[in-house]
Amino acid sequence: MTIYNAVTGQNVDKDELVRQSERVYNFQRIFNLRRGYGTRKWDAQPYRAAGPVTIEEYESRADRYDKQLIEKIGYDPREKPRGKNESASELPGRTI
Repeated sequence: MTIYNAVTGQNVDKDELVRQSERVYNFQRIFNLRRGYGTRKWDAQPYRAAGPVTIEEYESRADRYDKQLIEKIGYDPREKPRGKNESASELPGRTI
């Protein structure tokens, strides 16, 4: 909580932070109910927020995902599969 206290200047313990969070959540629920969006129908993660959820969606973005793997962690998924004796720590640029 020291980071929260330093940023906000409020002396708040963990329990109070949870209570504040509950108040915000309850306010959002009431606000959405008044707007007509507070029912269970609207109480789910949006479909698009889950990322590619079908094989077709994933395959349509495969080149982009492969490029990110190469650029961010130095792993080329088109190379031969790694054996059982190799671990993630052996990936280039990774230290575990």
